[in-house]
Amino acid sequence: MSDLQKFQKDIDGLMKSLFGSTKKTVYPTCPYLNSNEKIYILCNMVDKGTYFKIVAEVPGVPKDKITIVIKDNKLIIRGEKEKCSQLENEKCYFEERSYGNFERSIKLPKGVDTEHIGAKFDNGELIITIPKLKEEEETNIKIE
Repeated sequence: MSDLQKFQKDIDGLMKSLFGSTKKTVYPTCPYLNSNEKIYILCNMVDKGTYFKIVAEVPGVPKDKITIVIKDNKLIIRGEKEKCSQLENEKCYFEERSYGNFERSIKLPKGVDTEHIGAKFDNGELIITIPKLKEEEETNIKIE
């Protein structure tokens, strides 16, 4: 057994003694990925000038299991990642992948056009485009 495996076993034992049975191996580099109830999806949001672009990682989730809604000036991404059926009757050496429902809420900046938001799904990434509202130009009024 390597030093890393011994360390992982010690951490798993500590977690088990503190919180009860742990089914999954935890890697401390990403605290979002060890939830039995929810999955935390990682996103980037970039200002592209005339629109905002959000790219959300949702690997292993088919697009028909994802919904996007706007509520209270927030963009909400919801979905479900189903457990791989291959693991149902197998003796699993370790299980690190997360399964279940997820929800990610992103507060929208001011001045966006929520009526024309676009979304596409490509190779495990959800790509959302949010157009900005056109800024009204100032009109000078002549004083008589």
